[in-house]
Amino acid sequence: MSGDDAGDGHGSGAAALFAQRHEAGDRAEGRLRSHFTARRTFCNPLGVVQGGLLMAMVELAMKDCVRDAAPAGTAVRLIDLQTSFLRAAVPGELICDATVTRLGRRTAFAAAQLRDPDDQVLATATGVLALQASG
Repeated sequence: MSGDDAGDGHGSGAAALFAQRHEAGDRAEGRLRSHFTARRTFCNPLGVVQGGLLMAMVELAMKDCVRDAAPAGTAVRLIDLQTSFLRAAVPGELICDATVTRLGRRTAFAAAQLRDPDDQVLATATGVLALQASG
């Protein structure tokens, strides 16, 4: 199963593109902090990071958070993402805190906040993710 098919950030092209890395998460609490690098090439003509790329970062963080909380070997696929952009993001480090709000047998719900290094909230998101046992 490829990284894109599994919906995982572990070694996927998107995770590499954003230089995604994790701090130690809290599996029992369903929390994970991810760090990303937003490059200048991610900016629109206004000089801010394009919103779709910010959504991709949030998606990766939520998928990894849900995967860490789910039973080993569970494939995670995003089925809905709602994002609110609160501030413009500029190139540099971005931090995303993702939380599993509900983990069921077939579906998980997650929330995330994307922040800049000054702790300013850039975007908030909620997502619904489908869970499938590998096998």
